[in-house]
Amino acid sequence: MIQTIVLPDLSETQRASHRLDVYRGDLENRIAPGNKFHKLRYHLKEAEKLGAIHIATFGGAYSNHLHAFSKTVVNAGFAPLIIVRGELQIGLTPTLRDCADDGAVLFSTDRDDYGLGLESRVKNEVEQEYANVYWIAEGGGGELGVLGCRDWADSISAFSAGSDGASVTRLGSSNNQPYDTWCVASGTGTTAVGLACSNAVKRLQVFNALKGAEGIENTIEALTHDFIRTYDGISAQDVFSKMAFWHSRNCGRFGGLPDEIAEFLRALYVMNPELRLDPVYTGKLVYNIWRKIKENRWRFRSALIIHTGGLQGWRGVKRERIPYPEFL
Repeated sequence: MIQTIVLPDLSETQRASHRLDVYRGDLENRIAPGNKFHKLRYHLKEAEKLGAIHIATFGGAYSNHLHAFSKTVVNAGFAPLIIVRGELQIGLTPTLRDCADDGAVLFSTDRDDYGLGLESRVKNEVEQEYANVYWIAEGGGGELGVLGCRDWADSISAFSAGSDGASVTRLGSSNNQPYDTWCVASGTGTTAVGLACSNAVKRLQVFNALKGAEGIENTIEALTHDFIRTYDGISAQDVFSKMAFWHSRNCGRFGGLPDEIAEFLRALYVMNPELRLDPVYTGKLVYNIWRKIKENRWRFRSALIIHTGGLQGWRGVKRERIPYPEFL
């Protein structure tokens, strides 16, 4: 579904000058919504090809990736292994409890070792205990994650244009003209690179979800070069020319939800009661676009925001900051 967003506290001129539509990726897949399944799908195929028994990955205590990973891996017939950043607490978070209920085996490691990823000490310890382990980087990253997100961009474009044979459900707008730009929030950069590598995407605004992580541009550049070396079809120059990066100092730490963003999401919910945004990625992206429109610094008349899922992340937010009654 594609839904037009009604933004609060704008002038009539501002409201008439900018249209924001959101592709509701959060409605795509019940167990791995948004970009989650798309980043995992080719990893699952590779694991099967290599004869893996276990699939292992990394994530934090409220990780959307882990939540989708454990269910998806089990459904595909593999045994999930999870490396959790920091010490495991006696009372698991709701996210980790769901993973454990799915059958995932949880390991913990200190933040320094965790930061080493596929070069970490804990990875070696896991491989000494378990055989035939296929590893997926944090967030479902890597070239195969990019490949899945490139395919996702193609399918979103076809859906938006109505060229996939399906009837396009549009809430609040019947406009199916090409968008001036697409917009996506970035954590590891995998989804952004995948979208930008699609010929269907002509322009992409990448919003950094991590305060103080301006280095994401370097990460995205390296991942793009890695992907293009393996998969033909587009040049690195073409990919980079599509992307513009937006960094904000008011988004708080990763996973944090500052008061002003919580208030904005509450006002947004009143005007868009059918819409649900997550607290880490797409919610902050929409907030930042709204600020730029209010400040007359948003030049695009029409934009398609890609909702990457992650609604389960509200379970890690204080109750007084949650706008949606079902998460209270």
